[in-house]
Amino acid sequence: MARVTVNKKNEVVIPAEVAASLGLQPGAELDVQVTKGGLWLRLAGCEPDQWWYWTPEWQRGEDEVEANLKAGLVGTRHESDEEFLVSLAARIRRD
Repeated sequence: MARVTVNKKNEVVIPAEVAASLGLQPGAELDVQVTKGGLWLRLAGCEPDQWWYWTPEWQRGEDEVEANLKAGLVGTRHESDEEFLVSLAARIRRD
């Protein structure tokens, strides 16, 4: 959690580490919502039931997947559970 201060112009500066973790760039639009518990800021167009995607934990996983793709560690796609299980069994037999 980060703490910020509202200045005389009613502006809030988002800390650099928070902005970086969300990929915010100058000019990014945010939705502001007043709730019973306070104030929510969210990326414009991001529905509340999709907020999980933007959590630091989920984004770390996205970064890991992207790194694995770039490193060539992911290359097999299975169209069904059955196809995956057949492929897995074949790999186990090879090893």
